[in-house]
Formats: sequence, C-alpha cells, structure tokens
Amino acid sequence: MIKVLIADDHAMVRKSLQRILGDCPDLEVVCEVTTGHDVLPKVSEGGIDVLLLDISMPGPRFLDLLAQLTSAAGAPRVLVLSAHTEDQFAISAIRAGAAGFLTKDRSTEELCGAIRAIHDGRQYVRRNLEERLGLEADG
Repeated sequence: MIKVLIADDHAMVRKSLQRILGDCPDLEVVCEVTTGHDVLPKVSEGGIDVLLLDISMPGPRFLDLLAQLTSAAGAPRVLVLSAHTEDQFAISAIRAGAAGFLTKDRSTEELCGAIRAIHDGRQYVRRNLEERLGLEADG
C-alpha cells in the first residue's frame, strides 16, 4: 500500500483527491494538510511514501519548502500538483528536487500512475519536458 499525504489549501481539491485515490486499491491517503507550514511537521512523523504538494499554498516559498523536503533523510517522494501549465513551473520543481510534476487538468488514471511511478523511484513529467530536463519520464 502506497501511503499518501495531500497538501493543498483548497478543501474541494483535497476531497476530490481523496475520492480519486480511494478508487485505487494500492493507494491510501493517510493525512492531509492545508498550508506549507504544516507539511514538514507531518512528514517528520513518518509513514508517508508520497507527498502530493500543491505549488500554490500559504506558507513558506514553494521552492524553499521543496528543498527542505527533499534534503531530509527518509523524506517521501514529492509529486507536485499545479494549475499552472507553463513548462517553467515543472522545470523549477524538478530541478528543486521533486520526483514528479502533474498539472491538475490531467486524468485521474494519470494521477494514480504518476504516484506509482515516483513511488517506484522514477521521475514523472510530461513527455515534452523529459528532453529539456534530461530525464527518462513516464509522463
């Protein structure tokens, strides 16, 4: 079972993500947070495999938070979720240590697949970005 933490400041998005992931038998939402300030304390408790991290939340600057998350021992793999479709957001997130980047307009199947991919140690970005980032991606 892949244990997932949802970090998003919008209640409807969190609820939707819970429902989507609830339909995937190998994924379990173990907790959720609403601000960037709450992410690190929750992650430090352990027991989280994948963090779904909204790019635009109240709290610390996104790239600073991502750097702190990815440098911690035993940190979960981070899949960044964003309404921003511009490549620069994905590139910044991956270069800052995220394991994957997915825009919120993608399918539920793609979301579950992205979570599985990064849990398995792979990177996940849209195919058109893999060459720009020098990655082999599943997206």
